[in-house]
Amino acid sequence: YITTTADPGGVGTPSSFNIRGVTSLNGGGPLFLVDGVPASSIDNLNPNDIESVTVLKDASSAAIYGARAAYGVLLITTKKGKKNENISVTYNSMASWAAPTVLPKMANSVEFAETYNAAAANSGLPAPFSDEHIGRLKKYMADPSSIPVTTPNPSDPNFWGWDNANANVDWFKEYVKPWAFNQKHDLAISGGSKSTTYYTSFGYLGQNGLLRYGDDRFKRYNVSSNVHTEPSSWMRLDMRMRFAKTITDNPFPYANLTGNWFHLAGTRLPFWPARNPDGELSNISAIPFFNSGGRSITDGQDLWLTGAIELEPVKNWKINMDYSWNQYSSKTSNHDAFVYAYAVDVTKYIIGNGQNTISESASQNQYNSLNMYTSYDKQYLKHYAKILVGQQLEVSKFFTLSGLRRDLITDAIPSMGVATGTQMVSDAISHWATSGSFVRFNYNFDEKYLIEFNGRYDGTSKFPVNKRFGFFPSISAGYNIAKENFWPFKD
Repeated sequence: YITTTADPGGVGTPSSFNIRGVTSLNGGGPLFLVDGVPASSIDNLNPNDIESVTVLKDASSAAIYGARAAYGVLLITTKKGKKNENISVTYNSMASWAAPTVLPKMANSVEFAETYNAAAANSGLPAPFSDEHIGRLKKYMADPSSIPVTTPNPSDPNFWGWDNANANVDWFKEYVKPWAFNQKHDLAISGGSKSTTYYTSFGYLGQNGLLRYGDDRFKRYNVSSNVHTEPSSWMRLDMRMRFAKTITDNPFPYANLTGNWFHLAGTRLPFWPARNPDGELSNISAIPFFNSGGRSITDGQDLWLTGAIELEPVKNWKINMDYSWNQYSSKTSNHDAFVYAYAVDVTKYIIGNGQNTISESASQNQYNSLNMYTSYDKQYLKHYAKILVGQQLEVSKFFTLSGLRRDLITDAIPSMGVATGTQMVSDAISHWATSGSFVRFNYNFDEKYLIEFNGRYDGTSKFPVNKRFGFFPSISAGYNIAKENFWPFKD
């Protein structure tokens, strides 16, 4: 079976796949092949463009793909047009409302105070909550307008106090919306003539997160095109293009606060107020960090171009070659803004970092893949045999440039050009290449006795020079009892 996981409730979060159970101490996922081309992820693939998915989980079937198939293989085929088909236009639209499945059921203020007192008594300690305080909590729960949610701090009267607050807040419900609206739209155009088929699609996905404060949003735009043509009986050409643009817009993970709202909700005490008596968001709620702590925005663009040719100079002998080029570019902006709370006299004071900061990064990854393989199959009486041999080459190059500058003149313009403080710049580069030669041989007699051999000689630049290559063979045999005369069940 196959399992998928992602950040619960998060928008635009990457998914992870598990096919063969526990993989290694460092984890590991399957190899994705989209129309025969390796892909590091399928998060940007429009589900509406998928024609079929095949899962290879056992070692014998995955061996031909080498070391990268150690955790299984997902073979994905995208949609194509059909021959002799009139132009077809299809539009699909979906609107949905996401809601939290289960939220922890929290104690109210009175239950919390009484339980806390009982725990203290069991430990021989004085009661943390006085009878007078518990009476105020009960009064507030009976009529919230009968008593202020809190009063000024006796030791510093210009700031609101929390130890003697009277509110009753379920912080999970305070942080999380009851529902969030999502939408998806897809337009596909397909058709074909006697020798040429085409399929083009456009997609849009809009997701809204479940955070009540500091909206989290994700958008994805997809464009894809598959064109297949047969200029002659012995030649077939394919041209494929996929493009995806993604925008992820979340509250800045202020000191990991907003990035860990589940922890925040579980550690806010129920008698602490979400808002001060004057209506402003309270310091203790941490909500101002969501609303005004800045934004973390990532803009990604993923482009795939593939050209493929298949030649059949004689019957049953096929020669294939395909070349794919991929460029993924992304720009990330993290704005660490000033966060303010309000004192009793409604003056603002900073509750976050003493400096505001803008950091930006731009990265680009270019990937090239070349596949060349040839196959021949022959049926003679009850004997059938097929052999396939080929070569694959891959090259990937990555570059990123990052910059950070402190002391923005104003948080309204999160740009390094309007900052006056310390400036830092860094970069990183990486590259890798692989080379793999592979062979597959199939034989069956009367579709009753079957045997298959796979082998791949794989190498990667990621390992030391003298340990870069390895051979990955597999052999399997089968017996189809349904082909025996004594077998009672037939098609």
